[in-house]
Amino acid sequence: MVDVSYIFNEFDMNIAVFYLELEKGPSRKVRIPGETESTEVVLFNRSVIWSPRHAAIAAYRAKRAFLKGINISKSMRGEVASCLLGERQVSRAMELADPSGSDNLVAIVVSDPKPDWYQIENHICERLDAKSVSASRGSESLLRLLSLEQTSCCSDRIELLILEKAALLELDR
Repeated sequence: MVDVSYIFNEFDMNIAVFYLELEKGPSRKVRIPGETESTEVVLFNRSVIWSPRHAAIAAYRAKRAFLKGINISKSMRGEVASCLLGERQVSRAMELADPSGSDNLVAIVVSDPKPDWYQIENHICERLDAKSVSASRGSESLLRLLSLEQTSCCSDRIELLILEKAALLELDR
C-alpha cells in the first residue's frame, strides 16, 4: 500500500515512500531492487525517518542537488541520507541510515515519469521478501540522534523541526 506519493512539478519528479517489513527477519545485506534510468530506489532503516513527508522531502532535496550539480555525495543513497539527517558527513549519514540488520525498512522511489506505484511496490516486496505496512511516526531515538529530545511540542510540529534541521544542510552548499 502506497502511503504517500508526492509530485514536484519543478523538476517533473514523482516520489513515493513505502514502509516495509522483511518477512524473514533482519538481513545482513539489503540489496536495492532493480532500478531503471528514470526510476531510483533507495532503502533506509525506518528508525531515521519521522514520516513519509520527511522521507519525500529529503529525496526531493537530494535529487534537486544532483540536478543542480551541488550534491555532496556521489550516490543518490548518500545524498538522501544526508538530507534526511541534516548530516554533512555522508559516511556518517549512511552509517546511521543503513538498512542492514533491520527488518523495518523504508523504500523511497524517485521517478521522472509517473509510474505504476503498485507495480513498483510489488516488485520491491517480491525482491526483498517483504510486506508493505502502514506508515508509522518516527521514534524517540531519531529525536535523540538529531538532538531534539529536549524539545517539547503539543502538536505535530516536531516534524517541522526535523525538516528544518535537515534543511540547514542546504545552506552549507
